[in-house]
Amino acid sequence: MKKSAAAFAIIVAACAPANNDAGETVSADSVAGSAPVAETGSPDSPAKSDAPSVASESTAAVPQRGQANAGTRSTAAPPTAAQDRVRGIVRLTGTVLEPVTSIETSQGTYVVRGALEPDVRALAGAVVILMGQVSTAPRPVIDVEAYSITEIEGQPATVGTVTSDGRALVIGSDTVALEPPPPGLQPGSRIWVTGARSGRTVRVTSFGVIRPAQ
Repeated sequence: MKKSAAAFAIIVAACAPANNDAGETVSADSVAGSAPVAETGSPDSPAKSDAPSVASESTAAVPQRGQANAGTRSTAAPPTAAQDRVRGIVRLTGTVLEPVTSIETSQGTYVVRGALEPDVRALAGAVVILMGQVSTAPRPVIDVEAYSITEIEGQPATVGTVTSDGRALVIGSDTVALEPPPPGLQPGSRIWVTGARSGRTVRVTSFGVIRPAQ
């Protein structure tokens, strides 16, 4: 995927995301096929700290809103357990044999673990919001249970599942045409695309695969 040079994002306290006009949240329960999320926004420039701190509180079910720019509508159920909420840039470090996925925030860097870690790894360079359980000893870690995308390459992203003809995305109950459709898309794979949206069409400027077809 193409990587963003976006500034570091601030870390925000807890609970299921009260989404802006950007759309849905991908949860661990949706890993087998629920519709993915697109979220828009711009992170603040961070001042690094070696002592990350995240407040947590009980997460309530928050109604989702349709996306103004990317046009998605929420279908994934919001997380229901008490969670922490961390916003930052996805980074890849380590080696080929032992890769490490992390999220770099204004309060420091967290190692990313959990069932959705492969999805997050595929979003290297993107600004994201991760929801899950945070621990700080012996090093800061977040076991990610849900995530949403804030921006990729400085642009809002549309995320969905490729249709059988490889020319559109299924996003919740909507289908969005891709113009032009990126080459080599596999039906059933989860991808992100950037580009201006007009009605039910996205003028694709870049794309990347989050999860191959099962």
